[in-house]
Amino acid sequence: MSSGAAAMFIETQEYHRFLELFCDACRRDRYLGVNGELVEDDVQQDAIRRMVELRSAGASLRTIETAMKAEGFKLSHVGIKKIIAVALARHESRRHR
Repeated sequence: MSSGAAAMFIETQEYHRFLELFCDACRRDRYLGVNGELVEDDVQQDAIRRMVELRSAGASLRTIETAMKAEGFKLSHVGIKKIIAVALARHESRRHR
């Protein structure tokens, strides 16, 4: 494996680990802060609401990915699918409380 390919692999692994942590934090209504503490982030909350709204309106994951990138978020369509699933599950669990 070339050094460029190795670096890309490591970056991809780190990105997927970030997504796992982000989704886990979403399930608990918390977001990772600078020093590892968990804090809620209004910008992220707004972005998640927008992703869910776009999907509910029939937008494809790729369309949502393009919209989020235009707003400065670096997310893949796979990551967006996971985030939307967690947000919807969290919404359902709140409805049944």
